[in-house]
Amino acid sequence: MTKIIDGKALANAIETTVKKAISSLSFQPGLTFFLIGDNPASKAYVSMKKKACVRVGIKSTVHSMEESIDNQTLV
Repeated sequence: MTKIIDGKALANAIETTVKKAISSLSFQPGLTFFLIGDNPASKAYVSMKKKACVRVGIKSTVHSMEESIDNQTLV
């Protein structure tokens, strides 16, 4: 017998657990994104992750960089 997992329900349950854990902290955790170049798929991915951060109470910051940036400057 095949068991089907409801991915959306599981994701919601995980988000609820994470949100509860974050709300009990004495500080607000953060996540920083470095967006290199102008790739629409990367922009969409970062946008979705920023929305998830808002939902669970994580501060998020995006640093957009030109595609021509070299590794040494980025680091």
